[in-house]
Amino acid sequence: MEAGGSEPRKEQTPSRVLHVRNVGPDLTEEDLRVWASPFGAINNMVMLRAKNQALCEMKEMSDAMNLVQYYSVNPARVKGFTLRPQYSAHQCLTGGNQNTAEKPSRIILCSFRNVITPVTVDCVHRLCAPYGLIHKIVIFSKAAGVQALIQFAEEAGAREAKARLHNQIWNTEGMLVEVQYSNLAELTVNQNSLIAWDISKSTSPSFPGFAGGLGLGLGPYGTAASAMLNPFWCNPLSLRRCRRNTNSLWLRQ
Repeated sequence: MEAGGSEPRKEQTPSRVLHVRNVGPDLTEEDLRVWASPFGAINNMVMLRAKNQALCEMKEMSDAMNLVQYYSVNPARVKGFTLRPQYSAHQCLTGGNQNTAEKPSRIILCSFRNVITPVTVDCVHRLCAPYGLIHKIVIFSKAAGVQALIQFAEEAGAREAKARLHNQIWNTEGMLVEVQYSNLAELTVNQNSLIAWDISKSTSPSFPGFAGGLGLGLGPYGTAASAMLNPFWCNPLSLRRCRRNTNSLWLRQ
């Protein structure tokens, strides 16, 4: 199966950075590390979800050359997609534009894979709140799937959330969370809703998922009309209560 992406470049100057095409939508960073592991370790990686591609920087030039040589003759299928590696025009992933999203920040970007239960600000807050005070949440859907931007009060909270949540299974439905730093300086929320939340706009000192008609609440959004209009709607009758397990992840009961 082909996941799309640009045609291979003719230029094949050896590089430690590999441009991997046809990366399936459910393929994770860990999957790529396992795929490359027979030839060496991946030092750095940038997932280009919208293009179904990835940039992988190998530790040694010989590792990259051996990988490209082998998989060019013996292509490997990972989760139904045949990965197609080639040399990248980049010689490293440190300090370039491809790596700006990994500069430490108090804002993180969470990408959710295998989404079954709709994602709301209440769900995201439950996931990230154990690691620090959250100021803002914005949820959106792109070609890469459902994503959320979470702005912490302090960079330390974002750093802890990234370290604990990246490549972890969130719930019993198998929802995978991938976390990276955002290059945004500030999130903008015009009005609190199911998919956007700003602590400064909350009408209650508690999280509005219970008091302001959001998420599990029974306020103005708890109607059939809002369920049809909002693709991230959580039905308050079917959304089960959450609990926290020993791995600090929220699981559906």
